[in-house]
Amino acid sequence: MKRLILYSTLLFAILILFGVAVASNNNAKIEKEKAIKLKLTTPIQVPDTLNVSAQIAEINADAVSFGLNRVTFIGSLVFEKLSNSQRGRIEWHSIEMTTQGKKTVSEQLTFPLRSQFRTKDELININETIMAKGNIEALEEALQNLALKEKKPVEVTTAKDAGTFTAEGGGADSVKGDKDDGDQGSNPFEFQEPEPPKDDPVTIYRQENKFCGKREIDLESMTAYPLFKQITYENGEVMIETNCTPDYDAGVPVQQKVCGYIHDFKTGLSTEQVQYYYTEPLYNNQEITAGACRTTDKQYQQYFTDQGCIDDTSTENVRIEYTRRAIDTDEEGQVICDDCSKNATFKTRVDICEDRIIDYQRLQALEEDKTILTRRNERIPESPFLPFSDSGCSLNGNFVELQIEEKGYAHYLNDDPEVPGYSKRAVQYYYIEPNQNNKRFNIGDTTEIGPDLEHYVTRNTCPVTQVGIYIIPNYRKAFENRFEQEDYATHCYPHSDEILVQKEYGDPRFEHDFTAKRSYYITRTFFIDPITEEKEILTPFQRDEGYSMSHEYETAGWINDDEALQAVHRVETYITEKDGVTRVKIEEAHDHAIIPYEFLGDTEERLVFRTSQAWTVPGPVNQLKEIILVGGGGTGGDFTWSAYTNNNGGVTVNYEAAKGGSRGEFKTISGSIVVIPGSVLTLKVGSKGTSSLLKQNSSQSAFFSAVPPQITTITGSFNGGDITYTAQSGGIGNTGASGQPGYVLSNDHLNVGRGGSTTSPGASSGTVAVESGTWFGGSTDHQRFSVWGFSGLGGTSSVSNDSENGGILIAFETTKYVRPDGTFYYVSE
Repeated sequence: MKRLILYSTLLFAILILFGVAVASNNNAKIEKEKAIKLKLTTPIQVPDTLNVSAQIAEINADAVSFGLNRVTFIGSLVFEKLSNSQRGRIEWHSIEMTTQGKKTVSEQLTFPLRSQFRTKDELININETIMAKGNIEALEEALQNLALKEKKPVEVTTAKDAGTFTAEGGGADSVKGDKDDGDQGSNPFEFQEPEPPKDDPVTIYRQENKFCGKREIDLESMTAYPLFKQITYENGEVMIETNCTPDYDAGVPVQQKVCGYIHDFKTGLSTEQVQYYYTEPLYNNQEITAGACRTTDKQYQQYFTDQGCIDDTSTENVRIEYTRRAIDTDEEGQVICDDCSKNATFKTRVDICEDRIIDYQRLQALEEDKTILTRRNERIPESPFLPFSDSGCSLNGNFVELQIEEKGYAHYLNDDPEVPGYSKRAVQYYYIEPNQNNKRFNIGDTTEIGPDLEHYVTRNTCPVTQVGIYIIPNYRKAFENRFEQEDYATHCYPHSDEILVQKEYGDPRFEHDFTAKRSYYITRTFFIDPITEEKEILTPFQRDEGYSMSHEYETAGWINDDEALQAVHRVETYITEKDGVTRVKIEEAHDHAIIPYEFLGDTEERLVFRTSQAWTVPGPVNQLKEIILVGGGGTGGDFTWSAYTNNNGGVTVNYEAAKGGSRGEFKTISGSIVVIPGSVLTLKVGSKGTSSLLKQNSSQSAFFSAVPPQITTITGSFNGGDITYTAQSGGIGNTGASGQPGYVLSNDHLNVGRGGSTTSPGASSGTVAVESGTWFGGSTDHQRFSVWGFSGLGGTSSVSNDSENGGILIAFETTKYVRPDGTFYYVSE
């Protein structure tokens, strides 16, 4: 009855595992057609495989307790060709189980499960998942029958967390030496509860720790810890029962032993499977298995052996081999994997070895060849001959030259500034393989060759960093490469000190921009390298835009072009340096600008000359309108005086004004007076009259002697010949007479004054002056009177002053210009 209950419970767990939908009604009716997941345990070779095996893909603790981890599904496989793939169909017709006593039991499925799949691959490997569909009730019945075939099945529960599970004892296959007691036999290791005493009025409590019949397996420490539960009894009845709890102080070691191998004929590897077990001291040191066989990481290489097979048969160059697969293990020695069969057909051929022997001393790649034993798999129809073994590569005398590709340099830097680093040449060796369409083959990785190239410090190609008036130079580690050229091992790095930037002037010192009328200094900047102590140029000689000087000009002359009515201004160019003192001529006399004459208009030009001189007839003037020659002005008269005592005893002063001198004569020449432009006329101006001498004589009148006349003349070329015009100069004054009037030519500003008289000045602007003083030692003041008369331009005539000279006026009609140099230019009408 207990076994029936156990099977019913496990069946329910299986239905959950398989994804069977359970109705929620009272009868819990199970649907028959359901699908399950199976995991292949043998590979499928398309289309050669006929039989296939699998296990359930997802196994939980309940399935392990029921023994499903040891159940294998067996099926028959057929293929059919589709348009672009193949379809496989599997009929899962039976299940089998290997007992712990190494006994295999099987059970046919009354209603086989079915699988169907498509594949484009030739191989479907183990552990691939395939869906199987069919009658689950038939599977349930087969599982029950399979379980009954085991003599006394061990009940093992695997915990859900990886690497930890529990194992129970009591099964014939899991405990060595157990006898077959049949289904009605009692478990010799099951605890029997004592019956509580009857009619005992006293309540009796008792506690005990009861072994749960299984252990918790810890594969990390390879220890099996017993599970105990605590039971509290009241008068023999169980009142409290705790859950099973591991006792970590009473563990026993877990051991393992080989329980089989999984053979993969596609990869040629066999994987070892082991069974974990421990010795249970609570069951008389019986051996308890801990779960099903487990796959390890230990693999063995398969090989073919003819042990137990017929001899090989050979004809000419073909050898046929009858072998079977085997592996050599540590525990069992040789393990045979399959039966003898016609395994392979062998042939021989000679191949060139892919890799060559490299002779670096001769720079050659030596060729090798080998004898290849090829094999055709007789188990696969029409399989090709594939390499199976070879004699090993050996030299055949052929070689190709090695070539070298430069890969730069490998740099070994030294942080110690006193010890330089070095660089080495890096190359890639390679050769061209003529046996493979001249394919290139590299030999190893980049290799360092040649001598050490010692480092030194340089500034070449390194910039400088400028901060204001300072710079920070950058340096780098350099070396001389195999071409005796400078090469570099590092990037540029800054020097630690700031260095002052200096400036120097070029030769020439200036750059002149005559269009912009400014000049600039030509400078370059540099600094002194602290390592080499040499001058390092920062910028070449170039215009210094930071300071400029405007051009200054000084007139060097004029070139007058009267015909064009303009003049060329010739100048010299200067600049004043930034010190504000030094002045530098930057350009000699040159044409600077063209300036037109200033037009003064059409006029009658009247030139007045008051001194004797030479006058050049203006270029365009070829005739004069008028010439006036005026003599000098006459000199005013002086006075005489005498002193006597009057009746009152005073001193009386008698005076008499002197007569003014005669005026000079003048002449006017008018009409068309022809002259030669550019000719020189000599002008002589008549002089003024000479002043008289003061006569102090009380007995007779003073007189003034006349001065010989001077003439006013102009000589030159007039009307084709030399003509002289004359005018006398002014005479001297005489005593006692009234002065004669002079000539006034108001329109030409040539004024000749009048002579003085006895009572009034010779002109309206003349004055009478009274001078006071003591004369002749007398006690009475004597007064002296002076009379002035005007003669000449603003001149006065008195005791000590003469009149003005005469003059010459020349008039001509012209168009007048003033040249930029201040001279006049005339254009004759």
